[in-house]
Amino acid sequence: MISLVIFLCCLVFLRDRRAFRRAIMIFVLCITAVAVNTVATYDPDAIQFDEDGEPIEFRADRARVYVGSSLDPNDFGMILAATFPLALWLGVGSFRRRVFWGGCALTLCAAVVPTASRGAMLAFAAAATALLGVGARGWRRVLTFFLIAAGVALFVGLASGAQMGRFTNFSADDYNIEGNAGRWYFWKQGMVWMLKRPWGWGISSFPLYFGEMNDGRERAAHSIWVQHGMELGVAGLVTFATLCAFMIRTLYRHRQVAIRLGGQLAGAREEEALASHLIACLAALLVAGTFLSIAYSPILYMAIGVAAAALLGSPLPESAFSRTDEPALPDSPVNRRRVAPQWTRQSQVLGK
Repeated sequence: MISLVIFLCCLVFLRDRRAFRRAIMIFVLCITAVAVNTVATYDPDAIQFDEDGEPIEFRADRARVYVGSSLDPNDFGMILAATFPLALWLGVGSFRRRVFWGGCALTLCAAVVPTASRGAMLAFAAAATALLGVGARGWRRVLTFFLIAAGVALFVGLASGAQMGRFTNFSADDYNIEGNAGRWYFWKQGMVWMLKRPWGWGISSFPLYFGEMNDGRERAAHSIWVQHGMELGVAGLVTFATLCAFMIRTLYRHRQVAIRLGGQLAGAREEEALASHLIACLAALLVAGTFLSIAYSPILYMAIGVAAAALLGSPLPESAFSRTDEPALPDSPVNRRRVAPQWTRQSQVLGK
């Protein structure tokens, strides 16, 4: 219900561009404040103790930070990665904006180090790739590249040797690959159960069924795709995948139209920047969600609601989205009949 309410609130109340910007500003500032506190209070060299209070050998996975009482490092890293493109979007428009919101974006990059989340690192990489691919053009793309490079340098500089070893450990002996306590085992189980019952087992049934089949040890699916497929069935998985593809494709088309109207319509460049940064936000969430169980997470449906509100509240004219950029057919009687409007052909039939 919380995810549904957040989605509807974003969809209904953020169609106005002024309200949209204010809401994103508040969200980014809140996440940045938590990131600042995380970086300021984190001690990478803190001595670790066992249950009896005895010092033990340092391990990076034990030094991971938790936000509050329920937000684990992976979830926090995912939120940081999704907020990163939004912070960069707020910086578009002036030098002062770029300095302030660029500093916020760099703070988010620094805060991912204490999480030691490899999924968050991949999500940041997905957001950066999307921004460089469909983001700003010309000299602005060069500026984005240098800002991303600064974030990477800050990340590498803050990460200790043990943390960097965890971030870069994708070998076959990782716990996610070998044994039955990692993601690969969870994913295989979920896909088998989806094939056995393609209409689904019900919302939040993966941990319960996994516990029944594995001596009471309940584990999450650790993937939105496996979770949707097992719990909501093939139809639910296809619906969610179609929704994500539709949103990204529509945002990309919105960006293309804004580029075409760049010199003709005031605000078109702002719409281009908004669409590209929302694509990066969705890319970060979907990549992070591939390794996390966020199928019904509020942050995921907040992003979908924000993207939908941006499209529904677009100031671009509807006529600009018509296919006027298709190549013209050679002039001939056959092609004239092929491209004739439907009402013209009907009137000719009625005239005969």
